[in-house]
Amino acid sequence: NSYLQKLTQGSVYPNPAQTECTVLFSAEKQAKYTLEIADAIGKILLRKDINANAGDNYVKLNIGNFANGYYLISIVDEAGNRETLKLIKE
Repeated sequence: NSYLQKLTQGSVYPNPAQTECTVLFSAEKQAKYTLEIADAIGKILLRKDINANAGDNYVKLNIGNFANGYYLISIVDEAGNRETLKLIKE
């Protein structure tokens, strides 16, 4: 069972972003998650393990060295369930 709430409550901002973005998501309980940023062809460019708290979680990501373009930010729970947000880097 996924502890990750549907990301209709989640977001990434600013979007489009230039050097840094913040991912906001809600977790039903304290758990470990992995954030991944992938490019348009699915190559993982950044992976960050986080210990989320129950409720809202904010994670800052440095994307200043990424090329301009379209990226997918995935939030993966311990069971491997994945939710994905879209990000544009300018």
